[in-house]
Amino acid sequence: MLVGKRGEDRGIFFLPPGLLPKRKGVTLVELLIVVLILCGVFYVLFLVLNVGYLSNLIASKKIEVQEEARRTMDWIVKDLRQTEADEIKSNSPQASYLKFRIYSDYVVPNPIWSNYIEYSYDGTSDTLTRKDYGTNFTMIFHNITDAPFGIDQDWIDGDEDKLPVIISTQKPVRGSLLANFSLATEVKIRNE
Repeated sequence: MLVGKRGEDRGIFFLPPGLLPKRKGVTLVELLIVVLILCGVFYVLFLVLNVGYLSNLIASKKIEVQEEARRTMDWIVKDLRQTEADEIKSNSPQASYLKFRIYSDYVVPNPIWSNYIEYSYDGTSDTLTRKDYGTNFTMIFHNITDAPFGIDQDWIDGDEDKLPVIISTQKPVRGSLLANFSLATEVKIRNE
């Protein structure tokens, strides 16, 4: 059993004055300093998370415009490889407009043609429309920023069997930040 001398409000045991805990509260200045430090830590954490979110948003928009450009290019290439350059040239082609027929069956010397396929670009709505007159099937490709067909008078007058196609897509990410993508190819018109 422990026995000690009872001091003045020191309990049962006597401790020297240097070892006694000081009973002191937190001052308002100390509290404000801690709050400011925590605000700084949360602000930096918010900035890091915001940059991560924005980076993820940019990446997802870029993937979307790439998918749109590739899907558009795939349709155009597939259709153009099934026609003749003379078929395109006979229907008043422009950089923003193509109309042609594709082969439904290639029988030498008289191929069997399908109905017309038409591509038309609308710069005000940034869309490229593909219309198949045989099936009345219409596809609309969005976010196309420029006329896709590299048709000029030299191509129309010449005997070129390659048609340049450039698909440029753009989509807003946030505010004035844009995701852009361009895809270019020369389509060899094979059935001649």
